[in-house]
Amino acid sequence: MKIYTYIMICDSGFAPNPYFGLCTLSCCKPKIRKEVTKCIFENFYIEFKSEKGCKRLTTDLKIKNNIDCLQGIKDYCNNGKLKSYIDFSEFIKSLEIYVVGIVGSRLKTNTVEEGSIVYIMQVTDIEDFFSYWENEKYSCKKPDEECFIKNADCSYSYKNCGDNIYELYRDKPSVTIHPSFHYYPGENFVGTISHDLSGEYVLISDNFIYYGTNATNAYKGKLHSGIGHSVLKDNHRLEQFVSQELTKYDKRILGQPINSDVDFYWEE
Repeated sequence: MKIYTYIMICDSGFAPNPYFGLCTLSCCKPKIRKEVTKCIFENFYIEFKSEKGCKRLTTDLKIKNNIDCLQGIKDYCNNGKLKSYIDFSEFIKSLEIYVVGIVGSRLKTNTVEEGSIVYIMQVTDIEDFFSYWENEKYSCKKPDEECFIKNADCSYSYKNCGDNIYELYRDKPSVTIHPSFHYYPGENFVGTISHDLSGEYVLISDNFIYYGTNATNAYKGKLHSGIGHSVLKDNHRLEQFVSQELTKYDKRILGQPINSDVDFYWEE
């Protein structure tokens, strides 16, 4: 099990976005997103080489650039060619990669303590930004643009804090950023775009718990130190805690976003 932890300075329901049955992280934390994907790729190559040998790596996957071949890996796994696993979903879940967001000093409130946990997600899938935008499965994660342009009040809904906001084009080197909690029309967000897209991939989970305003301090131990993110391995007490929390509740969403200043309703 590998657990990535980081300090959250904002929790608006956008990053992470825990709605519509999936917890997604497509913006912010690019280093975590990139490192998680690299870990998945590396473990796939280990499995592949143990079955096929390194000479078959490019021929069987039909790729030339082995480090950037998510679709090739998915197709290979989903076609049942990786004998140890049924499909890509089973393979990625077997790696037991988790992301834990922690309340920072800028996020704490009178009722939410610094150091408590905002959410826990097991990474159960990844997508590149092209596929995330194009796949109908994730259209629910696209905010209603008209809401942000015409009526700011209606943006305060779980339906409009989705993180599927980057439209990339396979035939031209450009990107459109759509209105969201992350971007408002007329503002210059060039730096934000570059920062978000540098993570290259979107982390997706169907096994998560989002506490929000009910952030938990039940874990009595050190979760994070320093700036950036931490990677915790062989921490058996934390691993046990994470596993128990993910099976402890009937619902995956236990509270509204900490930064929401209005009632924030959701469905599951």
